[in-house]
Amino acid sequence: MRPTFLGFETARTSLMASQKALDITSNNISNINTTGYTRQRVDLFSMVTESGTSRYSTGNVMASGQGVLAAGVDQIRDAFLDKKFRELNSDTSEAGIKQSIMTDIENVLDNIDTTGLQSALLGFQKSMQSFATDSTDRTELAHILTQSAKQLVNVINNYDFKLTQIQEQTKFEIDATVGDLNATLEKIALLNKQISQNYIASGGVSLSLAGDYTVNTTYGPNELLDARNVLLDNLSTYGDIEVTNENDGGVTVIFAGAKVIEGSEATSLTYREDSTTGGLTFYFNNGESYNPSAGSLKGYSELYNGNGCYASGAQNATQGIAYYKSVIDKFAEAIATEFNAANVDTAAPTVSRPLFSSSDGSSVITAKNLRVSDSWLKDPMSILPSTQDGELDNAHIFRLQSVFKKDIAFGDNSDYTGTFEGYISFYSNRIAQEIQYQTGVYESNQSLTYSVKSEIESISSVSLDEEGVNMMNYQKWFNASARIMTTLDEALETIINRMGLVGR
Repeated sequence: MRPTFLGFETARTSLMASQKALDITSNNISNINTTGYTRQRVDLFSMVTESGTSRYSTGNVMASGQGVLAAGVDQIRDAFLDKKFRELNSDTSEAGIKQSIMTDIENVLDNIDTTGLQSALLGFQKSMQSFATDSTDRTELAHILTQSAKQLVNVINNYDFKLTQIQEQTKFEIDATVGDLNATLEKIALLNKQISQNYIASGGVSLSLAGDYTVNTTYGPNELLDARNVLLDNLSTYGDIEVTNENDGGVTVIFAGAKVIEGSEATSLTYREDSTTGGLTFYFNNGESYNPSAGSLKGYSELYNGNGCYASGAQNATQGIAYYKSVIDKFAEAIATEFNAANVDTAAPTVSRPLFSSSDGSSVITAKNLRVSDSWLKDPMSILPSTQDGELDNAHIFRLQSVFKKDIAFGDNSDYTGTFEGYISFYSNRIAQEIQYQTGVYESNQSLTYSVKSEIESISSVSLDEEGVNMMNYQKWFNASARIMTTLDEALETIINRMGLVGR
């Protein structure tokens, strides 16, 4: 006869497995809206007790199936899709940051509105033309000309102020991003330690002769693993990452080309500012260099440091905030230099007759310190040579007007050579092209990121319909297992209490 209680043991394992499956289904449904939660399942295997290695083999083939084994609770996750998502997430974040900052720059340097630089330059030019026309209202026209010059200066000053605001806001966001990055690295390192300790406490560890140990990562602390995966996904927004699973259950993380997490140890990122150029240099506290290939922090730093052909020190050749500040600086410098040089009294060429000057007394004219000279503001008619007594000097006026059509080498000919109006069109088109490019990159990467994210969610997220079906199936399984137990109990009762009664 077969072992008396073998059926009970088989039914018991079925009851235990079905109960565990119901518990996990309940847990899945409970966490359907939990951020980062990965759907779980119970791995089931047919349980067999090997008798070949025993001292006495039963040789009973009928006794091989002895119930079901609930091996553990696994997560339904695809490592390849995780890696792909993090790569795309870094690219998308970088393009999104660049698009946003360039749009802010475009809004400042907008020449469509009537208050733009092109409109102010045109107003100054028209006032100059009006002054060049014979009129009895010469003094009034001279005042209008100085007001047009002041309007042009105000626009240039305002451009510098607003670009500085964008620069300061970007630096603030860099500070916040670096802080969040370092906090994320610390949290991942702490979770590494907790996960490793949990594996050891569970007993799923294999020791080598060298004393090293390897954990069984098939079944582990799923909730801690979910928390770590959420942090790794967030980390990928800041920069490119490579994640390697280690034997102790932890992960080693390479961020921007540097090993930032190893076991429970994490380094931090910081930066210093170049006192001359204002550029930011990033570095890790463990001595490794920062070489990002993607990510929001790369987008911030490139556009903060980007000074195009004017770059030096910690700056780079990207056309970023620093570059467009340099563009406006060079524009202001050219305005002052060219018009001051043209406003020379041929009768007294050594006498200085500046139309524009610096507000801080500096010999270097910038967009911030450009102003209309005090001498011109006090005497608008000083634009005319003193020998003319209010009469027009056609040659002098021609020299002033010719400045508007003069080809000027901005940035020592390395940036642009042409007229003031041409330079405005040049940098405006450059901004528009860069925004168009970054928008295309952002939308393309965003579409791919959403696609991969959808694939991940189709695999790892909780489906209420699917879990509802599982719940009904596991409940029926539990009821059937309980019924088997009752049936076996009735059979055993018959064997014990009713067999052998005939003939007594």
